[in-house]
Amino acid sequence: MKRIITTILTTIIILAGFSPIFAFADGKEEGNKSFSVEPLIPTEQADKTLSYFNLVLQPNQESVLEVKVSNHSEDEITVLAETNTAFTNNNGITQYSASERKPDSTLIHSFSEIGRLEENEIKLAGNESRNIKISLKMPDEKFDGHILGGIYFSLKNDSTEEQKKQIANTYSYTIGVLLSNTGEEIASNLVLSEVRAEQKNFRNVILANIQNTEAAMIRELKLDGKIYPEKGSEVLYQAQTENLRMAPNSNFDYSIPLGNKRFQSGSYRLEMTAVADGKEYKWVEKFKITSDEAKRFNETAVELEKPNNLIYYIIIGGTILAILIVIVVIQGRRLSKKNQPESNKLKNSSKKKKRKKK
Repeated sequence: MKRIITTILTTIIILAGFSPIFAFADGKEEGNKSFSVEPLIPTEQADKTLSYFNLVLQPNQESVLEVKVSNHSEDEITVLAETNTAFTNNNGITQYSASERKPDSTLIHSFSEIGRLEENEIKLAGNESRNIKISLKMPDEKFDGHILGGIYFSLKNDSTEEQKKQIANTYSYTIGVLLSNTGEEIASNLVLSEVRAEQKNFRNVILANIQNTEAAMIRELKLDGKIYPEKGSEVLYQAQTENLRMAPNSNFDYSIPLGNKRFQSGSYRLEMTAVADGKEYKWVEKFKITSDEAKRFNETAVELEKPNNLIYYIIIGGTILAILIVIVVIQGRRLSKKNQPESNKLKNSSKKKKRKKK
């Protein structure tokens, strides 16, 4: 948990105004970090006061970056390095570690293809430091905006899977890389691309996929989403979040939680407002939750509110009572009709006796 909190807090600090070294450590705060990294700022650096790589390069231009990697322990270590394209994770934070998620459909130039490491495994003897090189080759065609990525470093762990689970003292660092042809920023553009029912950490949520279609960073994003019945005005679920950030040409799933409520099949409407660096967007999107989806998610969701079956019991009991009353009434009428001929015979017999006496 401490590792996750450290990562999130550091990332937020790093990305405020995009002024990071992006170098942060995960793990126990014991002052015995096994390794560290330091960017060696090149002559092509657009702003030499920054502690991350920020280069303005022409189409097809090549450049070489250097990073100093230091081993602070007495033992030999192996540091893993990789170049990754920045993406937006589902917590609305720009992230630079490796990801298995599919690149956004609007991403044309990926930093992972532009930046090439001379070695992906860096072996360092005790207390050794060494500079490693990253070769850059810009795309052939000129582009507007920025390409954002990071050089990600982590300590190689040769332990077994069981040992890895028990080891908390591991560290990783990222050094950011911002590339452009002009150094000028362009306006971002947000799209609401999909709304669907889903489950997150075994809890029911409505996911709204937000897409940044431009090669522009979003430094301040605020989202406000409300779920209504398709033709109703009652707010069923809602979520509001501030201080989100998005990488260029990326997307993420924004969660509107249902709390402990069950999914109910039917037609719904999402009304969402987004404010990205002062630019406002408003969307209205209709969507459906099928019976199969509701059943599937409700079966695996945790801490769901138990359904109130009292109303069903009242309806069933009332129906049974009504049926019994109808049966009793019908039977009563049948008995009445059956007894009526006997009564008529007695009356006729009595009349005949009276006539004879006369």
